[in-house]
This record gives sequence, C-alpha cells and structure tokens, in this order.
Amino acid sequence: MVAEERRLRKTIEEKKTFSSISVKSKLLVIFSSFFILLLVMLFASAMSMNLLSAMRTHVGGESLWSKSQKDSFYFMEIYMKTGDEEYYKKFEEEFAVPMGISKFYLEVLKADDFNKTIAYEGMREGSIHPDDFDDTIFLVRGFRGNEYIEEGIVNWKKAYSYLLETKQLGEKIHNHILSNRTDGYDLDSASARLSFINEDMRIIEDSYSFLMGEASRWLKRTLTILMVAITLVIVTIMSMIYYIIPRRVLSNLYELKDGTDRISKGDFTRKVPVKSSDEIGELSKAFNSMMGDLSSARKSLIERTNEAESAKADLSEKNYELEKFNKLAVGRELKMVELKRKISRLEGNGKKVKRKSDEIGTG
Repeated sequence: MVAEERRLRKTIEEKKTFSSISVKSKLLVIFSSFFILLLVMLFASAMSMNLLSAMRTHVGGESLWSKSQKDSFYFMEIYMKTGDEEYYKKFEEEFAVPMGISKFYLEVLKADDFNKTIAYEGMREGSIHPDDFDDTIFLVRGFRGNEYIEEGIVNWKKAYSYLLETKQLGEKIHNHILSNRTDGYDLDSASARLSFINEDMRIIEDSYSFLMGEASRWLKRTLTILMVAITLVIVTIMSMIYYIIPRRVLSNLYELKDGTDRISKGDFTRKVPVKSSDEIGELSKAFNSMMGDLSSARKSLIERTNEAESAKADLSEKNYELEKFNKLAVGRELKMVELKRKISRLEGNGKKVKRKSDEIGTG
C-alpha cells in the first residue's frame, strides 16, 4: 500500500515536472528526438552499406585470388617448358595477388599487435580498392566469431600453406632452369605436385566462394532484421513522443478553442481547464480571467439595459399623460376662444340694438 502511494506520488510529480516545461522546450525535445533518431537511422544505413560493401570486396577478392592463382600456375607450366624468364616474371606478378591477400589476413587476424599499415599493403598488393580497406578490416575483425567467416579463415589457412609450398617450388624450378637444368632437380615431380596443388586449390576456392555466398546471404538477412528492428524502435519512440508532447499541447489548444466557441454563443459558465504551467497554461489562466471580466461586464450591461428599459417605460407613460393633458388644455383654450367670439358677437349686437333704440327715441 505504501509502495503504491509512493509510486502514485512519483507519477504525479513527474507529470507536474513535465507540465512545467515550456512549449519551446517541448518543441526542442521533439526536434532533438527527430534529429537523434534520424542520425541513428543514417548510421545504421551507412553501417549496412559498408558491411555489404566489405562482403562484396571479400567475394571480389576471392575472384581475384582464384584468377591470379590459376594464371600463375599456367605461366609456371609454360616457364618450365620454355625456360623463358618473361613467363617467370608473369608468374611472380600473378602470384603476388594471392600472397598480398594472405599478407592482409595474416595481419588482420592478429589479436594484439595488429598493424593497419601492413594490412593496407597486403590489400594493395592483392589489388583491393583503397576505398574498401577499412570496411574489409572491420568485417573480418568485427565478425571473427561468425561461423561463415571462421570457416572461410580455415579454408584460407589451407590455401596459404599451398601458396607457401608453391612459392618454394617456383624458386627451386627457377634456380634449376637458371643452372641450365644441371642440378638434378626433377621437373616432372615438381610439375605433378603443382598440378595436385592447383586441383586442391580449386576445391578450396570453390568452398570459400560458397561460404562467402552464404555469409553474404546471412549478412543481408541480419541487416534486414536489424533495420526493421531499428525502424520499429524509431516508430515506437516517435509515437510515444507524439502522444506525450504534441497530444498534450494540442489538447490544451482544443480546450481554448472550445472556450472561445462557448463565449461566442454567450456561455460564460464553464472555465477552460488549466492542465500545465507552461505558456499555454498561462494563456488558459489569462483566458479564464478575461472570460470572468466579460461575464461581469455582460451582467452589468444587462442590468443597465433593464434599468434603461424601465426608465423608458416610465417616460412613455409620462409622455402619454402629458399628451393627454395637452389635449385637454388645448380643448379648453379652443372653448374659451369660441366663448370670447360669442361674447364679442353679443356685444356687437347689443350696440346695434342701442343705436337703433337711440334713433327711434330721437325720431
């Protein structure tokens, strides 16, 4: 029970801490997360391409090894028949390719005192492109425990022992021919041994080529699974970021929009919930304060309007009474005027009667 309360309190504190982060910081978290995940994706893609390039170099190196080894044995056979030094030089040139690749393997397989310069020299002598040097070294040393790489190294060691023997045979054959074939060296036995080595080398090279093909397919499957896993992790993280940050920010903005819609419809009763203490939270508080001021102003306006309506009604009633009084007063005035006219007419008639009476009396 106590542990549950602590966990709940910790969750609330974390939410408060998150809610107190400014919108700018939240947006910075979003863009930083996008940038970091993009870098991870680019790194994984670059690593995949480099590993595939290194595997391609291994397959290409096996082809160079096989071709140069066969060509060197071919030139040695011609040299034994003709004694032409030009063919021995061609033998040495072709033989330098598998020996250079072997020099690379000898150095790169060292656990402690690995010398990258020597490994570079071996790959250069093996006709490997300089752009592929580092990727090839990383593949061999980084994936040394892989079954295909390990079995390929075993095959190389067998082939390398044959190379050393071929080198010794070549030197003996060269010395024998330079001595005008007077040292008693048996060229037929040497030729037979070279043929045996050449055939056994072909079997080893076929096995190595098969292993490199299997290794390429394994690497492709592994990198595909890795890229899918990284993509899923990125999608999951971005979904969480969207749910945690933009969703909360947008929910607060939606609350503000709903608040403005309610105000436009004359509803001042419900305040906007303040869910954070960031800029949007401060805006929500200011919005609620403004809504309170508008509600108070609206109430005051309604009260004043009601008072004005009441005063208007009173004024209308008084105007009616005044109009009624005016009508009565005007009526009285008209009657007085009419009465005065009648009195004037009566006075005029009285004067006429008196004049006639006076005229009759004098007559």
